[in-house]
Amino acid sequence: MATTESHPPHDATILRPKWPLALWLAHLAVPAALIGHASAALSRTGASGVARWAVLAVCTAWLILGLALAALPRGRRWLVGVRWQLLLGCASLAISLLVVGESAVRMLSWRDVDGNRKFRTIVLKPLHLPLASTQQEIDRYLESSASTTIYDPDLGWAPRPRQASQWYAYNAAAIRVASPDHEFDPQPPPGNWRVALFGDSFTQGAEVEFADSWGAKLEQDLTAGGHPSEVLNFGVGGYGMDQALLRWQKQGRPLLPQIVVFGFQPENIDRNANLIRRLYQINSGNPLSKPRFILTPTGLQLLNRPCLPPEKLVETLRSLDRWELVRYEEYYRPGDYAPHLWQRSLLLQVVVELATRETGLEPARFALARPRIALALEIIRAFDREVRAAGSRFVVVHLPNSDHLAAMREQGALPYADLLAAIGRDVTLVRTEAALLDLANELPAEAMFRPAGHYGPQANALVARRVAETLIEPAAPAK
Repeated sequence: MATTESHPPHDATILRPKWPLALWLAHLAVPAALIGHASAALSRTGASGVARWAVLAVCTAWLILGLALAALPRGRRWLVGVRWQLLLGCASLAISLLVVGESAVRMLSWRDVDGNRKFRTIVLKPLHLPLASTQQEIDRYLESSASTTIYDPDLGWAPRPRQASQWYAYNAAAIRVASPDHEFDPQPPPGNWRVALFGDSFTQGAEVEFADSWGAKLEQDLTAGGHPSEVLNFGVGGYGMDQALLRWQKQGRPLLPQIVVFGFQPENIDRNANLIRRLYQINSGNPLSKPRFILTPTGLQLLNRPCLPPEKLVETLRSLDRWELVRYEEYYRPGDYAPHLWQRSLLLQVVVELATRETGLEPARFALARPRIALALEIIRAFDREVRAAGSRFVVVHLPNSDHLAAMREQGALPYADLLAAIGRDVTLVRTEAALLDLANELPAEAMFRPAGHYGPQANALVARRVAETLIEPAAPAK
């Protein structure tokens, strides 16, 4: 007996969508819009701006429509119901996404006065040397007699003597004090400890009143602990470890401190490899240059001293490749300033930057074999030798920033733990990171750190307490 083969009923809604022609036309609109934009751009008639907006509108509309189709059950049946429909849909949606993303980056980015294009915190390549912005900063500096920072041929820059601002006051020796008229005698007061602090803005006590800085708190803690003291704060914002050592040589040693405390903020390792500040930090308001050491077989060798005067900085930047010290400026990489074809896509640049960006806290970056680490250790050793040769005691205090503490919380240890161990083998090291992390876990972020990332009053007090405990326990010898 003959049998008849049965077939399942044909689902027209799956194989034959009601409007496949509209979908295909939508797919074709994307390449058509791109071709139209390219033609308008090549014609140089000024119509490329209109074409750009038309392309963005077409791609945005198709992106929204495509995502809506993919979100609805019936839309998904339409997408897979025609041969090659799914592949074509994915391809055209991907192109649309790229066009919309590229347009978004272009609309949200901007150019600074030097021509550098910036997207949020990312500076896109090719870079442009900071000629115009440096000239503006130098013009303001030369035309004003009230700047808080001045050019120093030996140190690069220093606080302006006898000036006061919202947070800071400096005496005639540019030491941070409560009032500009507070001066220190050439000799320490009899029976008192004279303690001199050197370092960057974390040592300076940036963003807090003088009374809340750890230098002022240290003076109180030492006195309360039975050792009347005066603390001289030589910390300066933006200083590298090299500048801290040079300021000790120039201004600290003549004042005969019995104790010298160096505030070690790990970012300073990178500052040691910099000569022109604006190349290290493109958004810095400081246009000046600084001295730096290099490590040679015979020890430290000092470069760029006297430092470039402000009047010569722009000229030096303009012919940077011919500057005799350019090979020692580790923050100038000629390849970053050369245009490449792939950099025409700003979206691609942002993606590559985010994918390859170093946080600065990778453990491998702090391997002791790295030249910058070796240089930092030698600067600390030289600092210790010179202080001890002057008959004084040398102490290093660890001043981690918020990123370092966050890395310690996440990784269970500091990424530069080996470096701290190496410092501790050479000199007296005050470890503050564990206590600061405990405090950070107790305090709200705005109380622990100020808006620019420096310590708040409680963190400053904690650092002072830890340093005082270290100085008092093995009683420091007085001269």
